[in-house]
Amino acid sequence: MAGPRILVVDDNPDARLLVSELLTLTGFEVSGVPSGSEALRVLDAVDPALAILDLQMPEMDGFATLTALRERRPALPVIALSGHVLPQDASRIHAAGFDRSLSKPVALPELLATVNALLAAEEG
Repeated sequence: MAGPRILVVDDNPDARLLVSELLTLTGFEVSGVPSGSEALRVLDAVDPALAILDLQMPEMDGFATLTALRERRPALPVIALSGHVLPQDASRIHAAGFDRSLSKPVALPELLATVNALLAAEEG
């Protein structure tokens, strides 16, 4: 049986595939989508325990996607994932309501530690 479901949202297909594969190989059930609007479309069907959002996406960036996700699932843990995290970005990410943030390229141990910590906090 697969582990908790995770929704990975990233417009870069290589980044989305990499994160999805890393999580799948470590026992999670992962759905990857290329946009915030697609994430909202599949949210109920996927029923994720956690979401990982790229911040810099066209059409609907990670901040707008987070806002829309929080309207539908206020308690859903959400990780920001971006290749361009500057010190001022960290405060904006926190203020927006992301639970954690990671920088691309993300290392597997850091990704797993962050995902597992957020899922454990949800259970506890």
